[in-house]
Amino acid sequence: MVFSQGDTSLKRSYAAYDSIVGYDHTLLYNGLRYIDEYRTTKTNHRYFEFYDFTKGNVVYDGQAFNNLDLKYDLFNDVLIVKLKNDRSYFNLQLNNSKLSSFSINNNLFINFHQEYNIADFNFEGILKEIYNGQNLQLYSKYIKRKRDKLSREKVEYIFYREDTYLILLNKTFYKINSKNNLKKIFPNQTKIINDFYSNNKVLLEYDPETFIKNIIKELDKIETLN
Repeated sequence: MVFSQGDTSLKRSYAAYDSIVGYDHTLLYNGLRYIDEYRTTKTNHRYFEFYDFTKGNVVYDGQAFNNLDLKYDLFNDVLIVKLKNDRSYFNLQLNNSKLSSFSINNNLFINFHQEYNIADFNFEGILKEIYNGQNLQLYSKYIKRKRDKLSREKVEYIFYREDTYLILLNKTFYKINSKNNLKKIFPNQTKIINDFYSNNKVLLEYDPETFIKNIIKELDKIETLN
């Protein structure tokens, strides 16, 4: 959506935006006002964790901004900020090319843009940091997909999340999607990997993110000693 320069109410909206991101408002007339085009609920939605806005922090165009109202749209992979002009609130979609990082509910997301080999995985570079060790870093990529369901002659949109785990090792990302895949990344640690999977089957089933984090922590200790 492109806004007209002649609309004075939108000029006031962009002035409010200026106070958040520190830009001259004349640069923002082509900015996007965010509208959720799908009817959703608090239990079925496209966002990270919560349907409602949550307080968080952003580093945008090299500047840090704290205590903002944020939502992370996992379907479109964009960060939404709720701003206030002199009359009401409105939602604005931040530009991913200027977004460095943000945190929501103590979850840190880093935008790697096209750094390293992130483009090889065919998704945007916004990743959640799970573990930051001395030699290994673990991240997850959250994506929400949409499934259409016809109910009482109406279309309902069902959103479901897909998680991809990535290790950053020696400035290269590696996808973790199986035990065998992990053993290919760490061929000298096959026994440790097999034992960990064998001893933590319940954790893998009910909390795969913690499982992956714990095994990467163990592998990081070994890498540090080598």
